Amino acid sequence: MASASSNKFHLIVPNDSQSAEVKLGSDVTVPCHLSPEISAVDMEIRWFKETTCVCLYKNREVIEGRSYEGRTGLSTKQLNSGNVSLNFREFRESDIGVYLCQVISKDRAEEITIGLEEKENYDGQPVNQPSKFQGRQVHLTLHEVRTHSSWFRYDWSWSRWRNRSAFCW
Repeated sequence: MASASSNKFHLIVPNDSQSAEVKLGSDVTVPCHLSPEISAVDMEIRWFKETTCVCLYKNREVIEGRSYEGRTGLSTKQLNSGNVSLNFREFRESDIGVYLCQVISKDRAEEITIGLEEKENYDGQPVNQPSKFQGRQVHLTLHEVRTHSSWFRYDWSWSRWRNRSAFCW
């Protein structure tokens, strides 16, 4: 594992985490790792869904956003190996969307935008039709968002990141 003192890293979505069949109400992980594999224990980690705070790890403490209390978190045991993935308990259809992960270490900040979407079939309809039942199967795809509009969203979000504590907790 690389030394944390090098302070050079970037965020990646592991290649083996691109697609998954999940049940609503089950546990789901939005994967994100530091590369090279360095410890994130002393870093600050922030997760947002669009403009809503989902989870914050700061000063070795995990704080969930108001709308996600009791349902999200990070695996603090895996931070040593650079795993900053967002974990959901009781995944809901409303959790499908675009997420921003930002990791701050001293004077360096890296971020990645990850889309978590329901896969569609050949005629543009979701693979599974909407259902009111917990436990409905959905096929999710994960991808890094790199469109021009996502960078605009990033720029807008970044300007609000600095003093966001009032929005999160």
